[in-house]
Amino acid sequence: MNDFYIGWSGASDNSRKNSSIFFYSFLLLMLGLVALFTMNERPFSDSMFAYGDQTELEGYLLEEPVISLRIQNGENFEILPLVGYGKMGPHAALEDLLGLGNYHVKLRGTLIAHKGKRFLELTDGKSSVLSYRESTEMSHDPKVLGAMEITGEIMDPKCFFGVMKPGYGKVHRSCAIRCISGQIPPVLAIKKGEEFEDFYFLTNMEGMISKEDLLSYVGKSITVNGVASEIDSWKSINLESLEMIAEIPSITKCG
Repeated sequence: MNDFYIGWSGASDNSRKNSSIFFYSFLLLMLGLVALFTMNERPFSDSMFAYGDQTELEGYLLEEPVISLRIQNGENFEILPLVGYGKMGPHAALEDLLGLGNYHVKLRGTLIAHKGKRFLELTDGKSSVLSYRESTEMSHDPKVLGAMEITGEIMDPKCFFGVMKPGYGKVHRSCAIRCISGQIPPVLAIKKGEEFEDFYFLTNMEGMISKEDLLSYVGKSITVNGVASEIDSWKSINLESLEMIAEIPSITKCG
């Protein structure tokens, strides 16, 4: 019996050409997606969270407008707002000191930084307080900037300044609400162009503006009114009113 066999002589020229076109088109698509992702990540290039790398700093413990460490750098001073471990404020780590007088402290924690501004994350226990002593140094009086009306977005600074990417907007809203509920001080971030460039701590939440009222505005564009002040390059505003900016609904055309 004779075997009948048809051999395969390889792909045709058209098949090879189509395969090459598909391969290079796919490659260009992947390169484009990588470039797009990199561009979208650009606003975070100035953010840093030194996870696993703890530092020790000494200075004066401030409780207003937010709990902070005021340190001296040469002839200048720098304020580092303090936050706790996870989605908590620094209160647990500092409970033996808060509200009991003026203290000079030495603290250990993890640095968070964004565009020249720094935070210090303390641990969830008291081990962040390496030493402390009573101080006769008077707290620095803030410079009053006057009554203001400003528009921005309420966010939790710990995530935005380096711990989370992205750390703002609707996608981060639920996380920011949990952080602010845990006593991380809320910040109003002001956009200039495409990036956030100016920041105000929001105070007086237990007065005219309750924390519950504030939480409903987190991650949204709002306008606030109040008296603003500044201390060592950090600004704050005592809230008197806030109002959400109405979002413009998208219009769908029907053909």
